[in-house]
Amino acid sequence: MIKPNYPDLPVVRKRADFLSLLEKHQVIIVRADTGSGKSTQLPKFLLEAGLAKHGQIGVTQPRRIAALSIADRLREELENKDLVSSRIRFWEEGAADAPLKIMTDGILLQEFRRDRYLRNYSAIMIDEAHERSLNIDILLGILHGIVHKRPEFRVIISSATLDANLFAKFFPNSATLEAEGRTYPVTVEHWTPAEHELEAKGDSGLLSEAEAAIMTLLDEKPDNLLCFLPSERDINELNNILSENIDPRRYEILPLFGRLSPQEQKRVFRNTGAIKIVLATNIAETSLTIPGIAYVVDTGLARISRYNAQTRIQGLLVEKISQASAQQRMGRAGRVKPGRCIRLYSEDDLKNRPAYTDPEILRSNLANVILQLKSLRLNLNDFPFIQAPARGAFRGACRQLHELGALHSPDINSQVCKIGLEMARLPMDV
Repeated sequence: MIKPNYPDLPVVRKRADFLSLLEKHQVIIVRADTGSGKSTQLPKFLLEAGLAKHGQIGVTQPRRIAALSIADRLREELENKDLVSSRIRFWEEGAADAPLKIMTDGILLQEFRRDRYLRNYSAIMIDEAHERSLNIDILLGILHGIVHKRPEFRVIISSATLDANLFAKFFPNSATLEAEGRTYPVTVEHWTPAEHELEAKGDSGLLSEAEAAIMTLLDEKPDNLLCFLPSERDINELNNILSENIDPRRYEILPLFGRLSPQEQKRVFRNTGAIKIVLATNIAETSLTIPGIAYVVDTGLARISRYNAQTRIQGLLVEKISQASAQQRMGRAGRVKPGRCIRLYSEDDLKNRPAYTDPEILRSNLANVILQLKSLRLNLNDFPFIQAPARGAFRGACRQLHELGALHSPDINSQVCKIGLEMARLPMDV
């Protein structure tokens, strides 16, 4: 049995409670505030419990950079790189049989194709479950079935902002554990002139507001800063604007978005001695702790993928983020020192926003959902969705797949054709 050392983090104070629940329950739902240390400490709890003697402990992250950064942090804290492996698409590090395996949720889905009961694993931890990506919802349904077939198997569902009651109903006889969050206060300010409203902003207005907030913070007291922007284009444009107004010998501007390579994304973790100004999409919203962030500037916007059934087009629309996302963004500050968050929207605006972002499965092309499920040889009729789309929408999607030659018939029970299996492997919309 491995006895890890633990830093002084809020979730560590719940260690004894967690280990006790682990003996009695197959599924533990951990709702721990941002900054509690759940992403790095819960895997160590599972190691200490001796679960690695019966198989690997798998930890999934919705984003590549989160998987890599958490794996690096665990190697550092465990002081033994042989205990941790990491795997994302096109990138592997560490021994294949390492006790802890940190990966994206897509990697675990691919392994399910070969191992229907995930017998290589003694436990799976789904981190940042509140993101409710399509992969996460499919994995939750898969794990729902596995816990009934493997009584020794353990599942940990964790997030700072998930709806714990929803998950508890989905996993009967589960246990819920809550932990407090950051140890340093974060001061929140709402900048609320009329031009800050979404309809009046436009791209240039948004960038002007973000620049003003950044320069205000840096002029008052220079420190590491993270600014959330809706898109890659916004990041590049604000980068150009800031580059004309700051001293490059003192400040380092670091873009962060999904299309960057893992090596480029990892630049945000390096200490060059310069003050960091990180310009990021919502990739930095969860799981990712950029060292030393004192300030957060939150534009309150993100690109959200939504499917229009009438036009059959999946679009990336700029939308207001949910209250849960706003909480996550604010929580990027206050990790190692008192923080400050400037929100470029009013407090009333925040209160009128939805509590959570709609799950991806409720805003996606269901033809893609069906194709993925059928390619995984899962039965649509009895698959346990945590929040199922309307049945009629499934029938329409099956007709669309049949028109494309992916299904033998438009019936929901139809089998996938060879071309459908090929389509399922392509990273594109139907």
